Amino acid sequence: MKRFKLLLILSFLLILLIGCEKDSKKNVFETDFPLFGGNGAEDIETIMMVTSLDVNSDAWISLYTMNEPITWMLEINGIQVNFTWELLEEWVASIFVEGMCAAGETMTYIFELNGETFSGDLTIPHFPIVNWPSFNFNEDYEFTWTLTQNTDVQMIDFGIETFDDDFVETWLIDGADRSFEIDKNNYEDYQNNCEWIGIYLHPINFSIFDETLIFSLTFAGANIEEDRELDIKKIAKTIMKNR
Repeated sequence: MKRFKLLLILSFLLILLIGCEKDSKKNVFETDFPLFGGNGAEDIETIMMVTSLDVNSDAWISLYTMNEPITWMLEINGIQVNFTWELLEEWVASIFVEGMCAAGETMTYIFELNGETFSGDLTIPHFPIVNWPSFNFNEDYEFTWTLTQNTDVQMIDFGIETFDDDFVETWLIDGADRSFEIDKNNYEDYQNNCEWIGIYLHPINFSIFDETLIFSLTFAGANIEEDRELDIKKIAKTIMKNR
């Protein structure tokens, strides 16, 4: 299961980076979050993403940089986290940490890379509790959720897998929103050859340091076509195919 979660998070990071090239008209509202056409998207060179996995404070920390790491250091809540980089298309690192990043709590971090230091406090979002209604290809799909605290922004991923192809659509919405409607134009043409439809809701808090983005998130997901818990392996596969 941990391997599936890692694949999901790495896939999520990849689609975020791809999203930097997307038209800002896809945004539902104006935001400073510099991805998916947000302000300063073209300037981001380094990303640190902290994903809280469960109520036990377990998390994945995912790092990305366009610059070759020469020196680096990461400290979370006063504890140094050891890791190594791997060169893919860019330099990446993924670290599983236990008991350090609880949802709803504030994380203190110090991240040093090639002589630059990025530090501050960042609140890990609470997990959303989502009401997933039954799904009908011929109707718009609206869902609601509860979230203990507002976040800086929220992101919605909507994925469809068909017998021939698949795709993911993404929207950014206000951190105070508690409902969202997906237009049936996104899926009504796939009724006869759809294998799977899935959706993820991500509450996100973030900080920006010039060319570096630090953000944290949690998530809730469902297979809305069959109204049951989302298959993490399948959503990861869907996202990876569209990178």
